[in-house]
Amino acid sequence: MSHIFISYVREDQRLVDKLAAELTAKGALIWLDRDSINPGQIWQDAIRDGIEQGNFFLACFSKSSVGKRKSVMNEELLIAVSELRKMTYGAVWFIPVLLEECVVPRIPIAPSLTLQDLQWVSLVDNWNDGVERIASLTLELEKKSAENR
Repeated sequence: MSHIFISYVREDQRLVDKLAAELTAKGALIWLDRDSINPGQIWQDAIRDGIEQGNFFLACFSKSSVGKRKSVMNEELLIAVSELRKMTYGAVWFIPVLLEECVVPRIPIAPSLTLQDLQWVSLVDNWNDGVERIASLTLELEKKSAENR
């Protein structure tokens, strides 16, 4: 089974750890920078490989993430958008996740589309429902992918 890459800012680490633990308990394989990059490895290359090889990219948005002028998450978003553009139109791979009420950035993904046009999963009002939506979607699509191999 391939992995789910989770992109976030350090200020959201507590919530991201909770999300990762719950998705792992449901059978997902999670890629987090602090757990998936080996000592001595060039971290920029490891992140790029993690994004490119993942079955899904979860972008965890919060007031902290959208308010930062500079962050590694911003670089990860650009890499992920580049990967998304290579995929078949409408492919479900990039999943915006709202950790708190905020506005998803208007990063272009196609001539007339931005990240705001992708349906997001909110963990704000009902955490458990949001986690279940992510888990069921990713595991269902992973199963279909395995059947087609």
